[in-house]
Amino acid sequence: MSQLRCNGKVPTIVFGKVARDIVACKEVVDWLQCPVSGFEDFIVIITDSAVEYEERIDAFLQSVVNGRLHYMVLDMNDSLDRQRFRNKWMSYNIIGGNKVETVIQLLHNIYAHILKTGMISYDFTDLQYILKQGCWVQSVCFKGELSDWVKSFQIQANASYSFGLTLNFDDGERVKDNLDVLHKWLSRLGNNPEVKISLQPDEDEDMETIVIWTYDDEY
Repeated sequence: MSQLRCNGKVPTIVFGKVARDIVACKEVVDWLQCPVSGFEDFIVIITDSAVEYEERIDAFLQSVVNGRLHYMVLDMNDSLDRQRFRNKWMSYNIIGGNKVETVIQLLHNIYAHILKTGMISYDFTDLQYILKQGCWVQSVCFKGELSDWVKSFQIQANASYSFGLTLNFDDGERVKDNLDVLHKWLSRLGNNPEVKISLQPDEDEDMETIVIWTYDDEY
């Protein structure tokens, strides 16, 4: 079972009932319908099981992929074939932790920080770079100041991170304070982890931070 969502410029294809139900939730539908141009160069593939749907994923990719297209495959289930999939496909990750939350926030990150031009250059290749650093991926979204949640956020050793920050740039001191908090928090990670950051101004929104992290050892 597969379903292609391609509203204008936002192509997302799902293989399996669980993946389909997640993409069908209202907030994701709203993002996929966002009428923003320049979104035709990548596809998000979400599957209940890469093992079960491997042939259909391959057939789909062979029908649409060209030299310019980027794509990522998100697998709802672990597989002993995960290294083969990582070698075979451009980007392959197993969704860890809260699977529904991770899928929703990955799509949220694409909508809020790739579809929209921010203060720091951040595009699909940046997200894909972080995804390639580890096999498992998790994502959460925090509302409010960074200082309100970073102390309780569990640091994952040897993980790579993407931070998508949305805040009001009219309050310059607040922006500086939050970036200082992020810098100090990142300094605790050690071992020079791979990090990508997007800053998105929005005067009408409360501050939010989408955190995506990848790692190779399940925890």
